[in-house]
Amino acid sequence: MKQVIFVLGMHRSGTSVLTGLLSRLGLKTGEHLLPPQEDNPKGFFEDSDFVAFNDKLLNQLALDWSSPLIISKGTLNKVLDEYSAESKNLAKQKFLHQSINLVKDPRFSVLMPFWQKTLEKLDIECRFIWMIRSPSAVSHSLSERNQIPAELSESIWRAYNFSIMSFLQNHECLLLNYEQLLEDPVGTCEKLSDYIHLGFTLDEIKTRIDGFVEPTLCHDHSQSSESLYVSLRDLHGKNLTPDESRKLVDKNKENLAAIGHLSEYALPLIIQNKQYVKRAGDLQLKIDELRQENTSLQTQNANYLSDIQRLELQYSNIVNSKSWQITSPLRSSMLYLNKFVEATQSQWSLTKILVAKFIFSIKTLGVSDTLKKVKQKLLCENKLVVTSNPALYRFQAPSFNKNIQNEIESFSKKPLISIIMPVFNVEPKWLKKAIDSVENQWYPNWELCIADDNSTNPKTVEYLKSLRNTKIKITFLQENLNISGASNAAADMAQGEYLALMDNDDEITPDALYEVVKEINNNEPDFIYSDEDKISETGEYCLPFFKPDYSYDLLLSANYICHFSVFKKSLVQNEKVFNSNFDGAQDYDLFLRLVDKTQKISHISKVLYHWRMIETSTALNPESKPFAHIAAKNALQKHLENKNGIVTDHNELFNYDIRYDYLASNPKVSIIIPTKDGLNLLSNAVTSILTKSTYNNYEIIILDNNSTKPETFKWFEDIQKIHSNIKVVKSYYEFNWSKLNNQGITEASGDVYIFLNNDIEIISPDWIERLSENALRPNIGTVGALLLYKDETIQHAGIVLGMGGWADHVYKEEKQIHMHSPFVSPMVSRNVLASTGACLCISKQVVADIGLFNEEFKICGSDVEISLRAFNKGYRNLYNAQAKLYHLESKTRDSFVPECDFVMSKMFYEPFWKNGDPFFNKNLNLNSLRPIVDS
Repeated sequence: MKQVIFVLGMHRSGTSVLTGLLSRLGLKTGEHLLPPQEDNPKGFFEDSDFVAFNDKLLNQLALDWSSPLIISKGTLNKVLDEYSAESKNLAKQKFLHQSINLVKDPRFSVLMPFWQKTLEKLDIECRFIWMIRSPSAVSHSLSERNQIPAELSESIWRAYNFSIMSFLQNHECLLLNYEQLLEDPVGTCEKLSDYIHLGFTLDEIKTRIDGFVEPTLCHDHSQSSESLYVSLRDLHGKNLTPDESRKLVDKNKENLAAIGHLSEYALPLIIQNKQYVKRAGDLQLKIDELRQENTSLQTQNANYLSDIQRLELQYSNIVNSKSWQITSPLRSSMLYLNKFVEATQSQWSLTKILVAKFIFSIKTLGVSDTLKKVKQKLLCENKLVVTSNPALYRFQAPSFNKNIQNEIESFSKKPLISIIMPVFNVEPKWLKKAIDSVENQWYPNWELCIADDNSTNPKTVEYLKSLRNTKIKITFLQENLNISGASNAAADMAQGEYLALMDNDDEITPDALYEVVKEINNNEPDFIYSDEDKISETGEYCLPFFKPDYSYDLLLSANYICHFSVFKKSLVQNEKVFNSNFDGAQDYDLFLRLVDKTQKISHISKVLYHWRMIETSTALNPESKPFAHIAAKNALQKHLENKNGIVTDHNELFNYDIRYDYLASNPKVSIIIPTKDGLNLLSNAVTSILTKSTYNNYEIIILDNNSTKPETFKWFEDIQKIHSNIKVVKSYYEFNWSKLNNQGITEASGDVYIFLNNDIEIISPDWIERLSENALRPNIGTVGALLLYKDETIQHAGIVLGMGGWADHVYKEEKQIHMHSPFVSPMVSRNVLASTGACLCISKQVVADIGLFNEEFKICGSDVEISLRAFNKGYRNLYNAQAKLYHLESKTRDSFVPECDFVMSKMFYEPFWKNGDPFFNKNLNLNSLRPIVDS
């Protein structure tokens, strides 16, 4: 008959030491043992298959190993009956190959009635060794190792040992005391040999266990007055009969009954709660699906809204045009023609459509999509209705009051602001609205400098000549100098300390100059810009752009500053304000020159400028001035002449992709990947690096953090033989993301470090170049990448501090869409406070300056903290949208976050929670991953 020796006892009660001694005496513990750990260096001697199966049984009961309840035999058999066949197969696999088997897992202590029933069916004899330890010592150990409170630890101790005692009322066992085992390991092993009939002499026992038991194994010598422990501690080495176990039960019946009643009451509630939790989880998944669908529909709705606004504005221009008025008789004739055609042959339909298309193309230049929609509009109604969605954005006009008046009067600095406005052939109604908005300013110390660029529209000139405000200066140019020449002519008239830029058909809010001068009084900036929105021809506000604070790398991606911009005149004292070589992008060129001269740049997080949407304006149609894209590209290249930057076109108009020449010396890049098994993910990640990367001077350092599977070790061995630039390093300690990456740094020989998760897959072949060339730039701290889920939606496009209450990935689960409103597009590179450590690049020089990852973080938060540390030392952190990778997001680790990580995160994040993430905008909702306007 096969025999199984079960080692029973509470966690941290010395069962590992006992099982280790038995293995020294020749008993086999199985092949798939849990690996040793720092707090248990000699090993647990637990078969991982039994541990996993017992966890599954407890989970089915809605419990885990730390539940302080006794599970009755009836409950075990009723709830776990469906696992009977599986347990039988596992027992056959483990126990039928040798005569005596040794098995240890503290979970058996509460599940023994279930396993006894299984083993009886296989005709396997069970024998039991019960190990006890002082509950106060166990509590101390659990507190240090698992952060379990002392009172709960002692309740768990009672549940385990009462469960064992109740089970042993029908079975014989050997009872051992951990403290006495440590005092006399040889004598204890002699009792074990006698109990199991091993037949070892005393000298043989001494030889076999020599050096295994060390006094340091007992870290706590405290005793306990717990009644059950007092009943058991002096029975060390005694063979307990079932009768003696029943007497122990009777002696402790009051405590046992109390725990039993609590368990009978609590267990059904726990199981019911688990069902509710599962149901809630299913509902949450459904809610998430609906939210995702809703987000997608909102995106479509926003895009449709933009299309509708553009089409209806085009339609408005058509119906208000002279051409439309001239062709009115023809349209009247078409009404009769329609009736005639309906009554005649069907081939007239084609003629009718062609004639209609011809009429519509007078203003639309034959753009087929526009024609179709204009035609549909004409068939429905003959009036303009500009639709807007108040839920998306509603501009709140500012209100003036006595307090603001007093504040303006109390300003210590009241500079003259000169507003520069070039004018050319603009319709007087738009020009009037622009000038009215200036005249309506709360702050009174301004002048408006207008240069008419030899307008050929007499109404424009006539209106300008009718103006009588002494604060408005006007010059009429005798030749057309284009936008830069006219703007310079206006600037030449300016007497103000600050210059402000304004187009001749736009509007500024009444508080615009007040907010600017308030900022000047508070922070003394040289250069100021604000948020902005669009305004339709009918006065509807839409498409706001809430900008980040000054982001140099975003400015290199696109002219995000735009409107409303104000700067000190002294910055351009000895040069022309605008360069005519860059007409169409003259303001972009100016801004690039300004940021070379000053870092005292302020951003006002408030809409102070309304950009008019008319057909020929880039506010409505960026494609209306393609020459401006080229001019902007040239201005940007000029700016980067001495900065090792090369400008290339982005996929979108007026956006640019900058490459940097910092890899000419072919610096070595160290890619650092922590892992624990997860071979399918790890091998996929490494293979994608090896096969897709175009940069060749790199090494891959894999940190093996407690892998256990033979196939993993085989792969480690093979991959290092095949690839000389791959190294596997042993990291046998409790998982600590920071510690692992710091170890990787000590093993690395590169000039650049890329910290990578094991669940990454490369998309962009030049990903190493893009990350490294930016990390090697002066003043760049950390560099992150665009990470995607496998469904091509965004997983990471930069981290926003405060999002979701802590910090989260903006645009997560959104599609890769180039969005213009209400925030920066996720498809362009920009500065951020932090990026995810799933793919984070830092140069060796920066790490030497700012220090290693903070190991007080265990699992998450240190990637953000090291970026914040870089930011606080004056570095810019960068999100690079052109470096693309897939991220399957930590599928080999669970989502548990220890309390210490929350404490540490709060410490470092809190200043940015209070003051706001400078690279986001306070007008946007932090509870939404998709940027939406805060209501």
